[in-house]
Amino acid sequence: MCAPASTASAAASGARDRVVAAVTSANPITARETAALFAGLDRPLALAVSGGVDSMALLHLIAVWRGQGGGIVHPPPIVFTVDHGLRAEAAGEAAFVASVARALGFAHRTLAWTGAKPDAGIQDAARRARYELLLGELAREPVCRDLVLAHTRDDQAETLLMRLARGSGLDGLSAMRPVECRVVVRLGHPVHEVVIRLCRPLLGVPKQRLVATAQAQGLKWCDDPSNVDQRFERVRLRREEPARAALGLTAEALARTASRLALERAAALARVSSLAAAHVSDHGGAYGEFVVPAETTLNPADAGRILARLLDVYGGAALAAQLSQIETLVERALDIRATAVGRLTLGGCIIDITGGAGAARRLFVFRECGRAPPETIVLQPGQGHFWDQRFYVSLAPDAQAAVTIGPTGSAAPAGPLPRACYAGLPALLTPDGPRLLFGQAVLPLVCQWPPQHVAKLRFIAGNSMALATKSP
Repeated sequence: MCAPASTASAAASGARDRVVAAVTSANPITARETAALFAGLDRPLALAVSGGVDSMALLHLIAVWRGQGGGIVHPPPIVFTVDHGLRAEAAGEAAFVASVARALGFAHRTLAWTGAKPDAGIQDAARRARYELLLGELAREPVCRDLVLAHTRDDQAETLLMRLARGSGLDGLSAMRPVECRVVVRLGHPVHEVVIRLCRPLLGVPKQRLVATAQAQGLKWCDDPSNVDQRFERVRLRREEPARAALGLTAEALARTASRLALERAAALARVSSLAAAHVSDHGGAYGEFVVPAETTLNPADAGRILARLLDVYGGAALAAQLSQIETLVERALDIRATAVGRLTLGGCIIDITGGAGAARRLFVFRECGRAPPETIVLQPGQGHFWDQRFYVSLAPDAQAAVTIGPTGSAAPAGPLPRACYAGLPALLTPDGPRLLFGQAVLPLVCQWPPQHVAKLRFIAGNSMALATKSP
């Protein structure tokens, strides 16, 4: 239900009263501050607006900013609201956002999360579904737009704490970033990528100031009962905020820590990018090769980041390796005094380690086909597919018939590549046996290793996420 604070539902109203009481000394965001916050928004925009106080304040501030001339060289923003189908009130809340957006001169679309919902982990599943819907919709836009999100300093602090509780490393503890890229795969013929920026201009702003802004402008917003539901981790963290603050663990201090860790992460990415250029070969997507010199000065953290990316890229759609497993692999790879070499499996990959004691180590990483083999699919004319999250495969619209694509398997041909890596490469499956697609011209099929994998391997876009979506 959407209403001024005085008419909100009882449970949510109590939560709002506590927030409002905390902002008596918080000032609304000024027009000058708004211009500074949005100075980096230099492309056409899309806004994710749920109807809550944070996103409604964002919507208002964007309108103020454009009224001052900000971003007017670009078309007006499109406002998106996701109806997760979890509450009966959600449709009405989306309609409320639509009416406010259109009154400001912005187009609005409601996206629905349909289908079965999980019994556990509903908030995480809803978050993933929300991003998939938003990014998939934006990938179909004729004009590439940045997606602007209303995350605040308080959200950043909670994210850091949640990841700390899970034992995250540097990537996780640096929490959310003000700007990050997501790669969306447009499926069809040909297959291509769309890179969408996620922008969080309010990430350094306390939530209290957004509430103060909404109050000062007489804005209405919607109260989501899940924000006071103690079953959810974020709600429990908010309940303990006074106790944390008494210990000095304020949202400001935690967000500052996340920012500093993000700087460390950026430095690590730059350092590892240089190391990868010297010690890693991608072999066109067939397999990865990581050379550890005998006189190595490579530290375990950097080696772990390299190996994690190799497993991510060549493991495809298989279950990702855990950090502790990667750490064990790093110990083995860096121990050049050991004589033990051989083969192990991790993260959907086979890792062959060669090299004796005192000699350089070579790690060959390629797709495993035993326990979780790559998929077998049928492509119709004009269709494309992100096969095993490793290769783009598409079939021309004028093809005479559908084709079946799957792993080459045990019938791998002799060739210049290490024999074991052929089994996990894509092939056209025919009655006469598999016909390898990798490195071959098999018209009217197109098979390519996607550019974002190269970027991930080179650590240029280590925070990117690939999402496949159908062409319009």
